[in-house]
Amino acid sequence: MSLPLSLPTPHRHTRHTTLAPMFGLLAAGSVAPVALAGAPTATSSDSVLSLPEIKIDGEATSTFKVDRVTSAKISQPLLDTPQSVTIVPQQVLKEQNAQTLQEVLRNVPGITFMSGEGNLGWGDLFSIRGFSSEQSLTVDGVRDAGMSTRTDTFNLQQAEVFKGTGSIESGVSAVGGSVNLVSKEAHLGDANKVSAGIGTDSYRRLTADLNKQLNDTTAVRINLMKHYNQVAERDDVDYDRWGIATSFGFGLGTDTRLFIDTFYQKDTNTPDGGVPIQRGTNGDRMPGVKRFNWYGDSHLYTQENKTTSLTARFEHDFAWNDANLRNQTRWERSDNFAVLSPARFFAANASGQKTCTGTRCATLGYTGVGPISQVPGSTVNAYTDYVNNSNTAYGILRGSDFGLSKRYTILDNQTDFNFNLTTGSLQHAVVSGLEFYHETYGGLKRNAEVPAGNMLFDMHDPSHSFASTYVTKGEGDPRSVIDNAGLYLGDTLTLNEQWQVLGSLRYDNWRAETRQRGQATISSTDGAVSGRVGAVFKPLPNGSIYVSYSEAAQPSALGASTNNQIYGAASTRRYSPAKSKTYELGTKWDIAHDMLNVTAAIFRTELDNAWEYQDGESAPVRALPAKRVDGIELGLQGNITPRWTAYSGFSALKSTQTKGINKGAEAKNVPDLTANLWTTYAVTDALSLSYGEQYVGRRRYTDNKYVGGLNNNSSYANGPSGVYAIYTRDHEKAPGYWLSNLAAQYKVNKDTTVNLNLNNVFNTFYYSQVGASLDGFQRYGIPGAGRTLTASVDYEF
Repeated sequence: MSLPLSLPTPHRHTRHTTLAPMFGLLAAGSVAPVALAGAPTATSSDSVLSLPEIKIDGEATSTFKVDRVTSAKISQPLLDTPQSVTIVPQQVLKEQNAQTLQEVLRNVPGITFMSGEGNLGWGDLFSIRGFSSEQSLTVDGVRDAGMSTRTDTFNLQQAEVFKGTGSIESGVSAVGGSVNLVSKEAHLGDANKVSAGIGTDSYRRLTADLNKQLNDTTAVRINLMKHYNQVAERDDVDYDRWGIATSFGFGLGTDTRLFIDTFYQKDTNTPDGGVPIQRGTNGDRMPGVKRFNWYGDSHLYTQENKTTSLTARFEHDFAWNDANLRNQTRWERSDNFAVLSPARFFAANASGQKTCTGTRCATLGYTGVGPISQVPGSTVNAYTDYVNNSNTAYGILRGSDFGLSKRYTILDNQTDFNFNLTTGSLQHAVVSGLEFYHETYGGLKRNAEVPAGNMLFDMHDPSHSFASTYVTKGEGDPRSVIDNAGLYLGDTLTLNEQWQVLGSLRYDNWRAETRQRGQATISSTDGAVSGRVGAVFKPLPNGSIYVSYSEAAQPSALGASTNNQIYGAASTRRYSPAKSKTYELGTKWDIAHDMLNVTAAIFRTELDNAWEYQDGESAPVRALPAKRVDGIELGLQGNITPRWTAYSGFSALKSTQTKGINKGAEAKNVPDLTANLWTTYAVTDALSLSYGEQYVGRRRYTDNKYVGGLNNNSSYANGPSGVYAIYTRDHEKAPGYWLSNLAAQYKVNKDTTVNLNLNNVFNTFYYSQVGASLDGFQRYGIPGAGRTLTASVDYEF
């Protein structure tokens, strides 16, 4: 299957680029509408289409402010919802030219991304308020936990981020929060838009969003995308993808509606394994490692994702008490194939010889210091200190063949029934529903070409070509299945004009089963209760003060299949889903004639248990431990003046691990401060200028209080007694960073708009994701893109 759109896809990164094609595109965008103006136009009154009223999801009062989520499980506007919810609207995504999940969620304070550890090859790994949340992502309210890398927004209407422990509101029980991606759907009225873009670093993009009304109640919408780009200041990394999404709507504008949607996207990317970070340097790269150095094989390294889904949704509005019935079924399959490895290295000489004592080989960049002593609670002997060394000219990439092949599937059915009810002087807004899903995650057999033998790199000037061999990946990997049945009920009780009380409850009964060749099948069956209670006080109609408590448990096929699979002693534990609770006090206000929304919240989230870490466990070296995060968040979205819009947020977090060997230490990937700003000023009716800032504070690379020398001896150093493990107290944090972005939009006429985006204005070096070896000692980071300039033309007809 191929998309009838073709764009050039060069294979090597070239940092010397020309802007001439960009200016040619801008000129074409300016003159093309003039040329088209001479074409014949219809003059008969019969040819004028009178469009029916279009209901826009979210009912925005400002292009930067959305008052409601699309979820049928929240009956009240956001102003009266006792929970922190951030919606990234379509206008912000458009102005920023945001295309990946990471670019979308950088607009939400308290969210950070991280790199997959141990070459598990997972996709979008991110945390919300310091809690791992990639298992809490939904698409149109349906779980999407396949760990694919979500690299495009061509079919995205808006992103909804629910903060804190989730119960029923987002369609998934969430530990630290959840993200719901809202897809574009067919609507009444004809609306067509084609966009073409070019830019530095071989950026090429073509999209089409075509909506056609077929009759009074039926419409079809088709979204197409073809994209290619390399990455500024990074060798060999590139992203090549195409996708198609369709939506058919029947009964539009009536009480009974049916939507049938399909989605397909294929990515063939050259991934970035990052650069090695030397400890004790505040995030500096290893000596001799340049910003653009890339450590891999440009012909072998790949990250391929294929996602296919089919969704059917039925809706009916009853005359009785504003009742609404909705049933949605979705099938999705996501295949993930990758050949890659993070930038972790053995020390080596120019001939490719490692420094070893027996089977223990030294890690690049460090020398053991002091006598050898036994690690407490272990039989491992280790140095208790180290110093950095400059012997970093050559390194051998850790790992073997670096390949993996996984498949994720889900079949989900949700039924929602909502209605309003009055009992005496009390008003009820009731939401209720059932959900059933069958979720699988495991290996997918595939023949893979992978590196053969050691990959020796000149760390200053790395080669990108190595010998290869063919192996079978995915065969024999563990495969887990989750079958879940959930029942939920919520009621928002309006006591009077000033007080509302919310109560919601969800019960899930699940069965998890994990099979692996040559091992006994492990299965678990249990029930999980999630819920939320809250109270809202409205001192004025445009403001609210709320308090809420929520708790949840989250069964997951991915969690079951990787349940301490590589973490030593805990590998025999039965699967237990993560459990958490959140306390929150906040306030929300609509000001400036309801065009601007400001919010503030203080909160505490506690994780009592997790699927990678059980009570009393002390051995795992890569654990998701029990922890507590306290924080404060501020937000502002909407119009400051009729011509000036702003979208901004701030978050301050403090984390503490509360159980096990790491008790008292800060948790990994919890930045102390994060902030974002995107603001646009309409200079004229045709010209708008935008400015953006993002700050991400310092954050730990690992949960471990002591790194190295545990049950996975991945980091060794040569010292006075030879090569032994390192076991030392860890205080390392990734450096914080600021990013600045600029944009301009010029409306040539009613049909044509020209867009310019300059990202990372000051060409700042930063790590968009950070990671560590399994024992936590070795650090690596994936550098973010350098300065990037793109231009695009949007034509609507």
